[in-house]
Amino acid sequence: MSALENNTRAEMTRARWANGKVWLGILSSLIFLFLVFRNVRWAELAAVLHTVNWTILLLAASIYALSLMVRGLCWQALLAPLGPVSTKDAVTYANIGYMANSLLPLRAGEVIRAALLAQKRRLVKSAVLATIVLERLLDILILGTLAMVLALTIPIPSIVRQGILGHSSAWMSRFDWRLGSGW
Repeated sequence: MSALENNTRAEMTRARWANGKVWLGILSSLIFLFLVFRNVRWAELAAVLHTVNWTILLLAASIYALSLMVRGLCWQALLAPLGPVSTKDAVTYANIGYMANSLLPLRAGEVIRAALLAQKRRLVKSAVLATIVLERLLDILILGTLAMVLALTIPIPSIVRQGILGHSSAWMSRFDWRLGSGW
């Protein structure tokens, strides 16, 4: 980083602190932490934490973190025709979108991640959003395939198996038809 970039970044950081944005964020965080923890029974919490299998929890958290990284890498591959996007940016903005989906209605995080990445990398917003739509269509295709494989390999009631196979094949045929027709 050049000295000019460092000075600009330092000035922006000072400005955030000076205009109160950081203080407002800290204050609101403290208020919400108080609201969350005010009625916690600490002895009961400690007793429950002693029963947790920390190995399984750590393994689950690691697998989840790995899945977030893989999803970011997949999105980076879908973004490649639009222009260069670093792995860090793809993973970061994908995770920002997932976080926003947890907090906002109507999967608004998908639009947010598209807009933020397009703005940072100077890409066309609609094209970035199209990669997210493609990502969701691929999710449907993969989930349908997994559902069909599971329905054929695990013992389940035949009515459930027929429902899974029927719905999965219907969705997959729609997907195939749309790709073949050029939408």
